[in-house]
Amino acid sequence: MRDVTRKITAAFFSGETLKIGNTRTNGRSIWLHDNKIIDDRPDGLYITNAGWKSNTTKERLNAISDVNIVQRNFVWYLNGHEWNGEWTKVRNWGRPELSNAVVNEPIEEIEEFDSACEWVKSGYNKPIYSVYETLNESELTAIEEKLTNAGIKSKRMESDTVGVYKIHHFVIVHPNNHAKAIIL
Repeated sequence: MRDVTRKITAAFFSGETLKIGNTRTNGRSIWLHDNKIIDDRPDGLYITNAGWKSNTTKERLNAISDVNIVQRNFVWYLNGHEWNGEWTKVRNWGRPELSNAVVNEPIEEIEEFDSACEWVKSGYNKPIYSVYETLNESELTAIEEKLTNAGIKSKRMESDTVGVYKIHHFVIVHPNNHAKAIIL
């Protein structure tokens, strides 16, 4: 992932305004070449390719943790399904108004701390807000310490598996801290 994509995504999820080259965010949407491609609405997060099947558009969209776009024979697939690029909801939660957002509340007190999962082709569920994944649970402690030192609260999860006999361990964070935690 290019640095511009990482920075724009971090600003977007932090509710900040940022413009780098041909990409900008106001903290609620992301534009590429003045085409809105990501929009945070009250009922969820939506994406579109705005009619442009470019590698840059694909990269910007793939920076969102709930998005996996691949291209085969000039056809785009969003999370394993053929996608025409029209506005599509990829996340069912909407952020609260940023002026009222509380970012570092204890996890137990945040109702929207969602541990919802997406299905991964290799046979397990991956939590949407995971920032680290491993088969070795002992690796999680170092990641949790790094997050704690940065002021980000986290919790552990294990995956559900189907036909896979290895338990996947994850560190997940609050949605408001996800972009910052990924950068760490």
